[in-house]
Amino acid sequence: MKRKFVFILSFFITACLLAGCSNYRELRDAAFIAGIGIDWLKEKQRYQITFQAFSPSPAGSSSSSGSGSGPPGSALFMAEGRTISEAARQASKKFSRMPDYSHVRIVIIGDDLAKSESLNFIFDVFERDANIRANIPVLIARGTSGKEVLSVIPATEHPVESINGKVKNSAKMQGENQATEVYQIINQLSSKGSEPTIGGISVVASKDPSSPNKKATKLSGMGIIKEGKLVGWLDGTKSKSISFLNNQIIQTNESIRCDSHQYTSVRITDSRSKIKVRMNSGRPEIVIHVNALGVLDEMLCNRKIMDYDVLHEYEQKTSNNILSHIRDGINQAKSQKSDIFGFGDILHRQHPEQWKKNENRWNDVFSKSKVSIHVNFNLHGTSMRIEPYPYK
Repeated sequence: MKRKFVFILSFFITACLLAGCSNYRELRDAAFIAGIGIDWLKEKQRYQITFQAFSPSPAGSSSSSGSGSGPPGSALFMAEGRTISEAARQASKKFSRMPDYSHVRIVIIGDDLAKSESLNFIFDVFERDANIRANIPVLIARGTSGKEVLSVIPATEHPVESINGKVKNSAKMQGENQATEVYQIINQLSSKGSEPTIGGISVVASKDPSSPNKKATKLSGMGIIKEGKLVGWLDGTKSKSISFLNNQIIQTNESIRCDSHQYTSVRITDSRSKIKVRMNSGRPEIVIHVNALGVLDEMLCNRKIMDYDVLHEYEQKTSNNILSHIRDGINQAKSQKSDIFGFGDILHRQHPEQWKKNENRWNDVFSKSKVSIHVNFNLHGTSMRIEPYPYK
């Protein structure tokens, strides 16, 4: 009897597993959304949403369905609405297949929307919708719209994959344009001790003759957010300050002047920061210690790198470069009264009683802070060669 019961139970379990998922959908019935652009149409007082969609095509098919152009099987769909949700549902009138949001890879916020509308409301829909993942990277269309960014079609790859690749490469190789994901923005918008930064992307003239529309996308700074709105930008090496203070440096290069007109390149391979924040007479005192390591990866000067004085000079100049990036980034944030580095959160952890007295006016308090930065950089290698070639 017991053996018979086990057999029947095993049969039912197997039958349930073979039955498949209740929300199963044929691939040919789905349009997968890869990218979402969200813009604000001021003259209409409406949101405009742009979908970069793709659908599995039959073997050998190279046709593109939809209202826009793009790689085989992809298209742009646009719609308007009084809310983002309404605009998304209006777009369903243009889809011949059921939209699937489980493959969204990028969200682009238009410049006008980022400046005029609080991101708190924009990301409300992302937090409520269980069909959209919370780890999607977000960018701001600097000086343009999300629609315009998603309309740029690279010659050899999918538009969304092209943008994602640029973000990953810049973060990994330069320590700039770090990807900020939806859940990170939501967490920082909910915090009184930290403001988000969001990478920028611009549309520029393409120099590639094979580009279909003679346009290209280019990463452009990190947007400074205050109380949910875009208020300024960290450009160039200033944006490295975020990576250094958040311990996100994978590698980056510093060009060190070694004579009147030549430079030596140092590749930073590791960086760790420690930060202390406390209040002193109503003013925050922020003390930052950064320890970094790197290697010499290009030498254009006729200097003996193994001489202690030369080695120490390069280490000191690299330390000064790093210090300059961090100082300039913090000063830019202070001028915008936006604590994008999370110093308030650090004060909350280290001195909760001091934080409680200042949390409701922290951005104003932060703008008056005294910051001390200490950087120690050590060269631990010269790559595959020691002395410059040729050395005379």
